Amino acid sequence: KDSGKEDNRFCINGLISPDRVPHPACFEAKYLMQPISFRLRENNGEKTAYFVDISCLSHCPPFSELVFEWELYGVETEVQLAAGEFNLENKDCPFPSMMAPANVTEKDNRKTLGLQKAAKAAAKLFNEGHSYLSLVLSAKLAVSKPWAEKGYAIASDSFNADSLLTGYRVAFDNLEDLDEIEGEVEVSNNNGILKFLSSVYGAEFDTVNGKLLSLHTKTQNILVPASGIKHCFYRAPTDNDLGGADTMIPVEGPQGFIAGIVKILPNAHALVSYNAQWCDIGLNELVSNTTKVTVGAKNNEADDSDDSGSLNLKKMNHLKVVVHEEHYHKKRLRFSTAMTYHFLPTGILIDVDVKAAKSTLSLAKSLPRIGVKLKLPGEFQKVSYLGRGPHETYPDRKSCGQMGVYSTTVDDMHVNYIMPSENGGRADVQWATFTNSKGDNLRISYAFPENDEVFEPVLEGMDLNEKLPKRGERPVDTTGAQFSASRYTVEQLKTAMHQCELPTIDADTPINVHFDTAHMGVGGDVSWLPKTHRQFRVGGSGNWRYQIRLEVDQTTPVNLSATLARKLKSSFSSITSMRNVIVTKSSSSFFTSATSK
Repeated sequence: KDSGKEDNRFCINGLISPDRVPHPACFEAKYLMQPISFRLRENNGEKTAYFVDISCLSHCPPFSELVFEWELYGVETEVQLAAGEFNLENKDCPFPSMMAPANVTEKDNRKTLGLQKAAKAAAKLFNEGHSYLSLVLSAKLAVSKPWAEKGYAIASDSFNADSLLTGYRVAFDNLEDLDEIEGEVEVSNNNGILKFLSSVYGAEFDTVNGKLLSLHTKTQNILVPASGIKHCFYRAPTDNDLGGADTMIPVEGPQGFIAGIVKILPNAHALVSYNAQWCDIGLNELVSNTTKVTVGAKNNEADDSDDSGSLNLKKMNHLKVVVHEEHYHKKRLRFSTAMTYHFLPTGILIDVDVKAAKSTLSLAKSLPRIGVKLKLPGEFQKVSYLGRGPHETYPDRKSCGQMGVYSTTVDDMHVNYIMPSENGGRADVQWATFTNSKGDNLRISYAFPENDEVFEPVLEGMDLNEKLPKRGERPVDTTGAQFSASRYTVEQLKTAMHQCELPTIDADTPINVHFDTAHMGVGGDVSWLPKTHRQFRVGGSGNWRYQIRLEVDQTTPVNLSATLARKLKSSFSSITSMRNVIVTKSSSSFFTSATSK
């Protein structure tokens, strides 16, 4: 029984759980501490080889005991398309002993190789029509050791096989083009309830309350009826979110009194837990009021419509509904939002604008999340997504997460941390598809404007006394949504102190889906103060814009067509190799805010 006098979950909630199941942070720790690093070099247009810098650290085994391999994967299909080995001229690591001389730098331990066979295989695959190939490099044990079997990868990294690509993002739609889209949607109006019917979906929308009532096929509800799509600005607190002077006071002491004193100190943000800051401004109990709903048949007409009561429409290719809301805590405005629903023949495009009140930004060191949530029937348990995986990843703990398409289930996404909390998220997600046993599915795609400012990365060698990181609208290197799916609600995860206190769930329990345009990192330098690094916090100007697209019955295989994907040119060789510039072995703790939950 918890007495309040012990360290609670501190002694059993590390990288590995008490039943010896690795936590997701364990994979991050392995990646950041691996004894060999790979870095794909810019090749100035050279297509005959991939040039790779290989650096070994002081705890690296002799190269003669390792096998170096390259693999090419089709990111869309998770299928290995080509593979091979590459050799080093000198099979011995320059410093195979545990301690290298003090005057030796990583550069002195670096070897550069040209991988001609890998480049030739990639060129062939490109010519055959493959795209977005992922190049994986690894160092594996050539012989078994007491601590690992032969073939165990002691180090690995992934890169995009085309040095001009940094990945792929779902295109942010130009709303002016929506009126030209082909196809029709039948629309009827019954006392403010709009009903939509296209060849692929049906929907109902309450224009009085500004709420999406249903989304369905001819035989299947895709959303839980009347659940709607709602804004969400709070997350179930992690261990690090609870760290602060307000929570570290012994239970038998005058906790409430001392916490109250702490909160009025000049530098309270540095002492009070994130969760206390969020609850003080009511992010966990906001009241949302719909202030205005406008409807228009054309993209430029909605703002001129008084309301929807007079509309009696038949067929069109595009109907726009704009819902304005204000979100309050005890009569104090915290957020103003506008959610614009575009009902199209192929699905629903939702354009979202969020503006935080100045007091919301000033009273919290960082906001936990800016996003939307929706509820699906429990049968939609099969999940596939394009993002970082295959395990849980967050903005400051995604270095080990390779970009790709992954398949899992809602139940498998849940991570059993000792104390229930925010868990199971996936970073930089472009889309996610939910499927039931009958083959019905919903694809949720995400995009944000390409010209939106994403926090400028702090690069190796910068003088942090001259350029101190600041918090931005989104954490550094954000290229997609933070996505999660769980049968538990945020409130259920927040309230339970143990996994056994969570409510009983089964295959019929609805699924809570979150798509966040901004999500704070999980931190980890210390767990007793709010110390998530500035570049992984959320705030900035307090303005966010993003899009969510809902499409049903997308039964065709994964296809990143030209209309849904685009190349993003960058001075870095790839999204996944960018982490090798930002996260270095000598400063990994700074750039990742550590690895513990």
